[in-house]
Amino acid sequence: MESFSLNGKVRGELGRKAAKQLRKEERVPCNLYGISGNISFSVAAKEVKHLIYTDKVYKVALNIDGTERTAILKEIQFEPVSDLLNHIDFLELVDNKAVKVEVPIKLIGTAAGVKTGGSLITKLRLAKIKATPENLPACVEVNVETLEVGGLIRVRDIETKNFEILNAPSVVVATVKGKKGS
Repeated sequence: MESFSLNGKVRGELGRKAAKQLRKEERVPCNLYGISGNISFSVAAKEVKHLIYTDKVYKVALNIDGTERTAILKEIQFEPVSDLLNHIDFLELVDNKAVKVEVPIKLIGTAAGVKTGGSLITKLRLAKIKATPENLPACVEVNVETLEVGGLIRVRDIETKNFEILNAPSVVVATVKGKKGS
């Protein structure tokens, strides 16, 4: 899993009025939930754009007023009308303590059914997984090369190494549909 560095400043004042002032200054109010307690801080809005507007999942190296912490993105809130970034929650990573996170599913190869005229359809784009920080994958890779027309791959068919997939085992990940009329 790739790492992303982010600098933050501890928030002196909390509450709606203080958060509104931070947003005027183009800063985003944030919280870090961790084993050593919670920290309220803010980051520059332009610094987090590459973290949140991507299909990748990052380990975030947070530097909050000189204190280093490693975390993952837990939740992002947007303003419902203007769609501006409103708030970010981070979850601190602790060695040997499992966390739950959603990571993208990456389909590998060309399905056999596609080679004969079918269409590959992705049904599940994100997998909810549970893993320790050292075993967090950047994505869940699923090989679709043996998938024929009418065939499907379910969550239970995915081989995992050092992590657990929490989605229901019967959920369809990908399928190949044939041409209409054949």
